[in-house]
Amino acid sequence: IHHTQEAFVKAELDGTSETNRQYLAGFYDSKANTIHLNLVKMAEHMIIQGHRWLNTLEHVTIHLLLGIIEDIAPGTRGELFKDLQSLEKELMLDGKYTVEFASKYKDEKSQQEEAVNEFIADIASGNLDIRALEKTKIQILANFFTKALSQIGINIRPYVRKGESIFNLARLIRRIF
Repeated sequence: IHHTQEAFVKAELDGTSETNRQYLAGFYDSKANTIHLNLVKMAEHMIIQGHRWLNTLEHVTIHLLLGIIEDIAPGTRGELFKDLQSLEKELMLDGKYTVEFASKYKDEKSQQEEAVNEFIADIASGNLDIRALEKTKIQILANFFTKALSQIGINIRPYVRKGESIFNLARLIRRIF
């Protein structure tokens, strides 16, 4: 946890971060297996976004889980990204994650990873409220989570039948870390 912008930037430059991310509220350094949180930027984001919940902690911790899944089942990240593209259409999100959010990153791998992470983080933080979705959309969303976790041998299909249960699953993933 970095209490100043300078400390965050120094940690980034000293670490294995591939790009200068000083504008971010946090990042996960996969090579050092370290999460860095920038408290100054987190506070700024909360002020700018107003009522919207900050999802920095959820976002960076989901990197850990999806990294494990990708290590066990290479290619899963790309599959989840494709699934997310379909989900965005179903949920009328019009490229919010796979185009808008992903465009902040240079390479395809980062774009895919960041888009999927941000989507799950928004569900876990409550920024994307899925509890009132119609049943067909809940099933599509359930398939997304089921596919991801099945890659590491976890069967959640019986537990994700309602928007509330998917919301709770995303929040549980957050609490693991």
